[in-house]
Amino acid sequence: MVVSPDSAGAEEILARASDLRWTLPPDTHDSLVAAIYEKAQEIANAAGGSVKAQAKGTFDRTLDRLLTSRWTGVPVMLLILMGVFWLTIAGAYVPSALLATLLLENVYDLLTGFG
Repeated sequence: MVVSPDSAGAEEILARASDLRWTLPPDTHDSLVAAIYEKAQEIANAAGGSVKAQAKGTFDRTLDRLLTSRWTGVPVMLLILMGVFWLTIAGAYVPSALLATLLLENVYDLLTGFG
C-alpha cells in the first residue's frame, strides 16, 4: 500500500521517524559507514584478484620503486627531459621543412606566375 503525502498516515510516520531519530546514538552514521567499508573489504579480500592483476601490481611497484628512488629517479627524470628537449628541436624541424617546401617551391611559383 502506497501512502500519499497528503494523508494523515504519512504525517504520523514522519513524526514517529523524527522522534526516533533523536533516540539514536550520535555516532550511528559513522558506525553504519564503517560497517559498509568492512563488508566491502571482506568482499575484496575474498575476491583476491587474478594472477595477472597481482603480477601487474608487482610490476607497478617495481617500476615505482625504480623511478622514485634517490639514485635512479633523478637520472631517469633528466633522460626524459633530454628526450622531450630533443623531440622539441628535432620534431619541430619536420613540420618546418614541410612548410618551407610547400611555400617556397609551390606557392611562391604560383604567386610569381600572377605578376
